[in-house]
Amino acid sequence: MPQERRKEPLAPRPRFSALARDAIQRSIPETSARRARWYLGVNLATVCWHSTDGRWHHLALRRDDAGVDGEYGESSTSADVQELALLPGEGYGTPLGYRVRLDALVPNARRPWESLRDERELSEFLGWVVSQLGSLGPRWLERHISASR
Repeated sequence: MPQERRKEPLAPRPRFSALARDAIQRSIPETSARRARWYLGVNLATVCWHSTDGRWHHLALRRDDAGVDGEYGESSTSADVQELALLPGEGYGTPLGYRVRLDALVPNARRPWESLRDERELSEFLGWVVSQLGSLGPRWLERHISASR
């Protein structure tokens, strides 16, 4: 009976949160400031930073069973991104601020984690997600928040 050869183990992937933080800081320099507030967890990286216009901006990248996703938010106070009302859908009452998911900005943008073959491809995809959230998110929120008032 022929013996099966064992495959060489794949090199371990770097932590998602470390790659996500790097992608965010490369695309949005303000997140490197000391005043930026970071949370890095398992499959999650969030940051909140204060801008010169007086608003707080929030960005979250996460990985779950459905793939890699992100959110962009704005508020008048420093809050956790999960505390912001999700648009479209949760914009009732007087929320601290608002957030929008990547899929609302770029439909079908999510990619399964397994489809990202290596660290370079994952880093490029995370950079693309951050650029979409950072450029489309503010305009999308401005348009939808002013329309709901």
